[in-house]
Amino acid sequence: MILDACRIAQLMAKGQIRDPSLLETVVHAASMGIESFKISGSLEYPAEYRLAFRELGLSIGLSAVERMLAIIEENPNVFCQMSSLPQIVEGLREYMPLGETIEMFWMNNKNRQASTWIEHREINMVMLATSLAPNRFLSI
Repeated sequence: MILDACRIAQLMAKGQIRDPSLLETVVHAASMGIESFKISGSLEYPAEYRLAFRELGLSIGLSAVERMLAIIEENPNVFCQMSSLPQIVEGLREYMPLGETIEMFWMNNKNRQASTWIEHREINMVMLATSLAPNRFLSI
């Protein structure tokens, strides 16, 4: 969802989306979703009970937080109507360490032996690679 918010911010900066409520809604939902995920404790589960591609998707999204903040700061005239937006996006920074935690977990070869990794190996490998080097993906 953070990736969606970042893309919406990019489109707003280009004048292709003009509805500020869309971005605020998506950023708020992303913030709530990440908090819910964090308190669920699922990052403490063994690999057999986790889906790497979902977790790595979150990691990739978290890497977009800085980019979204830069877009907002570089285009104050576009985002000035959304006074709470910078604060909410700034609040997403506190979750950024989750991305590294997820990456480190799935970088461990032992965790990649789990059936949940093996059953989705192709997408998991792509997601792990993208999470480790997100800049090319985020610039698309």
